[in-house]
Amino acid sequence: MLKDDDFEIDHEFFHFRKDQYALWKIKDARVKQLSLLDNLLYIFFWIWIFSGGVWLAYSQFQNQAVLLLALVLTGLGAFSIFKRAKYSLQLEINHADTTGVQWVNVKKTNSEAERLVLEKQVMVIKGLKG
Repeated sequence: MLKDDDFEIDHEFFHFRKDQYALWKIKDARVKQLSLLDNLLYIFFWIWIFSGGVWLAYSQFQNQAVLLLALVLTGLGAFSIFKRAKYSLQLEINHADTTGVQWVNVKKTNSEAERLVLEKQVMVIKGLKG
């Protein structure tokens, strides 16, 4: 369960557990409600991870047991659709290199109670920036 204690702000950094983000790089913060479309990349990534290597092995060995394993692992990857998140704490980070500005996911959650904790952190960050 996510708690306020998981977050800390000192004079230089915004900390979330073991991660830290330089305050001077943070331009904005938000809690985004994620749709299925927002989660599709995550879903396809896990399907690829679970099945990709096995499909390559099948193409080399042409074994029925490997084909069965590939189908099972592809099915397991498809279950990642149930793991999708509803909310995400995102920071707009201005990188010092040529990457430029981008939104970075700090924490994803499904819980309404955790969403409220994330909203509180957004208010704190915006208070420091504003």
